[in-house]
Amino acid sequence: MHSGSRAAQRGLSKEYVVRIHYLACLVPTLFLGCTSATSTDVKTSGISADYGVTTFEGTTQASVRATFTIGSTYLDLQGGDAAYCDGVVLNREKNVLGQIEYTGSLPRKAVGQTYTFELRRSGETLRSTVNQPASFTVAAPTQGQDLKVGTSATVRWSGTGNETRVTIGQSECLDTAWVDAPATATEATLPGDKIHFAQGKTGPCNSATLSVSRNVQGVGSSSFKSVSIKATNIAEVPVHVVP
Repeated sequence: MHSGSRAAQRGLSKEYVVRIHYLACLVPTLFLGCTSATSTDVKTSGISADYGVTTFEGTTQASVRATFTIGSTYLDLQGGDAAYCDGVVLNREKNVLGQIEYTGSLPRKAVGQTYTFELRRSGETLRSTVNQPASFTVAAPTQGQDLKVGTSATVRWSGTGNETRVTIGQSECLDTAWVDAPATATEATLPGDKIHFAQGKTGPCNSATLSVSRNVQGVGSSSFKSVSIKATNIAEVPVHVVP
């Protein structure tokens, strides 16, 4: 149960990146996919970088990723250009839409310790850093608990200090919904009008996942045109959603 839901949440941890980049590719190319350019043809000052670290409570690994773009165009690192995290070169991946991403798996760091991303180019190394978010547990709801469609659900977790997002979904029978909470919060409420079955589904939904994500923003290299860097630590609870 957990391995499957973690895979689903890995997709969710990228939801903003995926949605924004998907639209950026889709609209200008009229459904033909993303465009790419060779990095050696581009000055560093024109590059936008997006870095992410994702960890899950109860695991010892961190998934790391990096993308580089100019507008809606993805950069293909060539000619000696390469992306690293903590000194480990990241692997190039290209999906069916033409999106190019550099990924890797590293040992999870202790709370507050730093992941260092680097874009290494001829004559320069651009460093961006982000710290591992705090560990925590979800106190409510509990594993297997029933949540009702149309009824608000209060979610509680331990500890403060990181911005938090609560999400329910990751199932074909349930639409995904979320609510954000500030770093000072230890609970949040998912409104009842956001908890509903997917179109054409009547429930019950016995394979839903409620997740709590704790987020830390990092510090990007000022040499880029723009840079976004975030670390996310996630705890998951399997729940049932009933009519």
